[in-house]
Amino acid sequence: MSQRKVLLIEPNYSNKYPPIGLMKLATYFRNRGDEVVFFKGDLKHFVIERITIKCIEECKSLAPEIDWDAYFSSIYNYIRTRKLSLLEDIDFSSSQFNLLLEGKITDAKNYYWSGEWKKYPEWDFVGVTTLFTFYWSITIETIEFAKLLVKPDGKLMVGGVLASIQPSEIEKATGIRPHIGVLSTPGEIDSDDLQIIDELPLDYSILEEIDYEYPMSNAYYGYTSRGCIRKCPFCAVSILEPHFIPYIPLKDRIKGIVAKYGEQKDLLLMDNNILASPDFEQIINEIIECGFGKGDKYVQPNVFNKAFENLAEGINDRAYRRKCFREVQQLYNKLKGKTEDAFTVYRAMDDFQIRDIATVSKDNLLRIYPILKPIYEKHFKPVPRQRYVDFNQGVDARLFNEDNVKLLASIAIRPLRIAFDDLKSRPAYEKAIRLSVKAGIKDFSNYLLYNTTVH
Repeated sequence: MSQRKVLLIEPNYSNKYPPIGLMKLATYFRNRGDEVVFFKGDLKHFVIERITIKCIEECKSLAPEIDWDAYFSSIYNYIRTRKLSLLEDIDFSSSQFNLLLEGKITDAKNYYWSGEWKKYPEWDFVGVTTLFTFYWSITIETIEFAKLLVKPDGKLMVGGVLASIQPSEIEKATGIRPHIGVLSTPGEIDSDDLQIIDELPLDYSILEEIDYEYPMSNAYYGYTSRGCIRKCPFCAVSILEPHFIPYIPLKDRIKGIVAKYGEQKDLLLMDNNILASPDFEQIINEIIECGFGKGDKYVQPNVFNKAFENLAEGINDRAYRRKCFREVQQLYNKLKGKTEDAFTVYRAMDDFQIRDIATVSKDNLLRIYPILKPIYEKHFKPVPRQRYVDFNQGVDARLFNEDNVKLLASIAIRPLRIAFDDLKSRPAYEKAIRLSVKAGIKDFSNYLLYNTTVH
């Protein structure tokens, strides 16, 4: 089985939560030994980045004596802007191939601007996720661009919420028939693979590959149940998750995340009707066992050490090179102007060229780590913080009773989200609020449905 090059893309819209589907796909492809890259941003800049990487590799083969990594930003920006002045930053004098080297960089610039790169796509599989219908334009633009990136014999897969509820419209606009719903059966991508993608653990490392920061990034994400017992005409759950699964184990998933990526602060659960589960009490007890009982606190782990450990293990070099660079920068900024340790950090950053994310090398990061590790541990004094559980999709007011509300009140739930989809459900909604307040729940967020007719 040959290694594939896999590109996972989230359109460049603003969103609060990471793309869980792509995080599962990343795990799937890594389990198969494929190369995986995640991107969210301007795809033109991504193409330039890839061209720059290839250009530098060719220059290194001609003139290894030049520190080409140090010129990444200059070459990248020259290709992007075509400003000749940027070539002046590159010292060709130490090589006898100076004219040839300059020509290669110029060729890379022309390769991009002529559109020649479109003839030579490099990706065997490209996956594009979709979200809300009001992101239609940027989603379609992303899919159209993604078509340029996949090899002629490769596969472009489009999935997610928008793709599942408007598949015909997506196909009409792009010519791509999207995948509907979740990847819940074996062999949906590779017929010889028995992995159920929807049940795989999330690859948190891909979130470190991009500049975009998700507001809800320090959390465990997942489900303790799937689907819903109701078939409301305005709701897409019956399309996305057509079968109600009352219980999905949580504890082992969290243990796996802690071991690989470190402990997270909050618990974000996307169950669509958790109160409908006959296993609700077992689910609540498991949430408490995982450290999310009412009043439970989170103590931030040593993310500095964890990042460098993962970089050393080669879990995802693209991600952890960036993560470690950011950790070093944050350490220096925290100490700057305050202690003698700040000077030690600054000098080490200078010695090992830890100045620019575009040019910092894995080897230099691993060399600086033993110097900075004791400094970080000396100043790392985390303060315990309150943990929160969020059933992000909301709970069904019609299913509230004293017993299940007491169970909800026994975990660190904040806020409790209750759906109010129909004025006819007002009595049930008011009862749910009163029961919740009586049980000691104080923070609420309410989903209100409008601009539709509920039958």
